[in-house]
Amino acid sequence: MARRCHHCVGLSIESLIRLAKDEFKGYHEFPKQAFYQHHNSLQDLEASAESGCELCTLILDCFKGAQVEDADDRPMAWPEDWVSDNHELGTSMFTVAKGLDDSSIRIAISADHVYATAGIEDVSQFDTLLVQIGPRDDGPEAVMDWVLPPLPLAITVARGDVFKIDEYQIGHFELVADLAAMENFEIARGWLKTCRTEHAHCPSDDPPVLPTRVIDVGTAPDFQDLRIFLSAGTKDHYVALSHCWGGSITPLLTTKTLEYFTSSLPYTELPANFQHAITITREMKVRYLWIDSLCIIQDSKRDWERESVKMAKVYRDSMFTISALASSGSKCGILANSPRSARSPKPVTLTMTTSDSKSHEVKISLVNAKGEYLNELANRCPLSSRGWCLQEAVLSPRHLYYGQEQIYWRCPSGFHDAEGCGPGRRFPSDAYDGIASALYGEILRDTRPRLAPSEMTQHEDVNGVLTEYYLLVQDYSHRELTFSSDKLPAFSGVAQRLHTAVGGAYLAGLWSTDICRALSWRAEGRTAKHVRPARTPSWSWAVTDEWVWFDVGSEPPEDGDASLNLQLLEHEIKLHDKDNAYGQVESGSLTVRGLTTTMARSSQLVNAWPCSFSIGTVHLDNEDIDEELGPGVDGRMAMWSLFRKMGETGLISIVTTAGHEDDWEIEQEAIHPEDYLVLLVYAELEGEGEWTERASCLLLQQDDREGGNTYRRVGVARLDALKVAWLRSWEETTLRLI
Repeated sequence: MARRCHHCVGLSIESLIRLAKDEFKGYHEFPKQAFYQHHNSLQDLEASAESGCELCTLILDCFKGAQVEDADDRPMAWPEDWVSDNHELGTSMFTVAKGLDDSSIRIAISADHVYATAGIEDVSQFDTLLVQIGPRDDGPEAVMDWVLPPLPLAITVARGDVFKIDEYQIGHFELVADLAAMENFEIARGWLKTCRTEHAHCPSDDPPVLPTRVIDVGTAPDFQDLRIFLSAGTKDHYVALSHCWGGSITPLLTTKTLEYFTSSLPYTELPANFQHAITITREMKVRYLWIDSLCIIQDSKRDWERESVKMAKVYRDSMFTISALASSGSKCGILANSPRSARSPKPVTLTMTTSDSKSHEVKISLVNAKGEYLNELANRCPLSSRGWCLQEAVLSPRHLYYGQEQIYWRCPSGFHDAEGCGPGRRFPSDAYDGIASALYGEILRDTRPRLAPSEMTQHEDVNGVLTEYYLLVQDYSHRELTFSSDKLPAFSGVAQRLHTAVGGAYLAGLWSTDICRALSWRAEGRTAKHVRPARTPSWSWAVTDEWVWFDVGSEPPEDGDASLNLQLLEHEIKLHDKDNAYGQVESGSLTVRGLTTTMARSSQLVNAWPCSFSIGTVHLDNEDIDEELGPGVDGRMAMWSLFRKMGETGLISIVTTAGHEDDWEIEQEAIHPEDYLVLLVYAELEGEGEWTERASCLLLQQDDREGGNTYRRVGVARLDALKVAWLRSWEETTLRLI
């Protein structure tokens, strides 16, 4: 048992929780009043540590080993790195604390899983001790409640010793570093079992029809019974793999290897990701595994087209999907063994006795500031940059995630990690729950109240489905694809599953039922350069590989004055594969009617932003404003601003940047020779409808080859508050957009 001084003996988790109920400040925020008073000074803490108190020693070692850049500058947060307790103390938190007039020690309990703004009602687990040294900071320029940031100490417990005080779980679990260890497989099996037997809102346990081909993982210890199984309508459970290829893969399923692989699949020749996926599938007590490169014939264009149409169903119907988050390529492996390498002071094991007279051991250690958790991992992992992997993530109702340090679980009922942390900041918040019913509602248990897909077109939340669709497109738009032509196919599973809920026609990534918002996408950055050769019509977001953005916060344009909005009259899409309405397109056109005016473009630079008589801004897809400005001019604050031509309905765009230049005139020689056509897409009205709140327009240029009223999109314009009467003075025109 650890030796403790009288202050540490008097420290109990129960009393700290009572204090937290009186005042809780959120993630790693120390309370102003409700804390446990520990030693009166750092000097007393040192004396206690020298006398053998192990908790005081841990606190002291944490301060001595925490490096700061300058001991005279007080850090805003606890330093991430701990060096050692015997390094040069001049640049340590110990030295900073030593220099304070008041160095008394205070302790509070906190929850690592909650957000900074959380209240006590958001806490389900207390797993952090906060140690505060120094006085309150009550100065007029104070940005923190206390002069120094608190030291965070983690509370961990053995997995078999879960206990609660009141309604709160105490501590999180210690991790087993080897992801191939039986303990980790037991955790994963427990998650799956609970989901299958207890979750009313999760997929039913009825076995689905297997994909066309799956890997029979067998049972032989030497993997000699591994083979490709031709399912022919067989019903059974299977697992799917989502991973990064990371370059070429061997072996592949081809027309030459198909017959051989149906008899025997050479385990030793498979890349590490596949070997590990087979092991995981076996340990999860599932017989079949689906991997794209071994279950789709890679040298058969026809087979690829046929199977890619089924991709949504493959991931939706899987028992779960293995997501190799931390693996950057097929040869890297999934089952990592990563013991904690960061230096840290020696932890302390304490015995806590609760009010029911039961004793529990808890380990107190320095929080690993660089520890892995799913929210951060999902945003920076190799899978997050790959195009095909987004729909694999969204279409699968269950995921078993593999990171570098631990495993994670997601199902429609929520997230879990091997540490047993509560819901909150550690887990992603963009799980796209709003479209869950449309994506895989058919396979959820009947106890979950939901609409049938055929009923969703009348549902008031179709706008919510569309909003999440646009958010998905934003996430997907800038992801990497090995083949540029896969831009729409790699997103086809999502579109296919949502079509019934959204209704209308699917037009190369856009929905005819929400055509105005769909057409109004723009670049998130400086440009949205169109890919050459073109793989989609110019009006589709899939025309670019850059990050696109939709105004998802706005109401559907139909809520405004419909007479101002663009009307879709006809549409024509020529598909690359007539059997896949969601895949690659050869060409497409929209015939629309709307209000139009002209816009001239000037390269004139005016130092006048914000400008009171500018009426909006322009975003040109293929033109970088830096190229307009030329060398030596900083364009970071520059933009194309829109102005009305005096006495005309036409517009002119001029480059503006920050400044207060108010005495300027249009330089005619700076105007480009070609004009643009401005097509009003929709307008949002305010008040009684005499003024617009804003309006969205397409910038078009006539197609020289097609002639007539055929145009291509080259950008967008956003108009600010304008009189509706002026917009109505624009010319109503029927156009063909390609």
